[in-house]
Amino acid sequence: MAIRDTLLGDLALLDRVVSAGGISAAAAALGAAKSSVSTRISALEAELGVRLLVRSRSGARPTPAGERLL
Repeated sequence: MAIRDTLLGDLALLDRVVSAGGISAAAAALGAAKSSVSTRISALEAELGVRLLVRSRSGARPTPAGERLL
């Protein structure tokens, strides 16, 4: 159950990052550290074996795989 809760939380976090337009904006909205949000998204990508976000200085947007997942 804890693994499932973690996965669901990470999916919700991915949705928040996409909705906010970037990791920094999502972290600020959640009152979380940017590094922790980035680490969780990277861990989700590693677990699924696919890149979910295209990151840039101006924000983040979902890859085609990220769009399908969301």
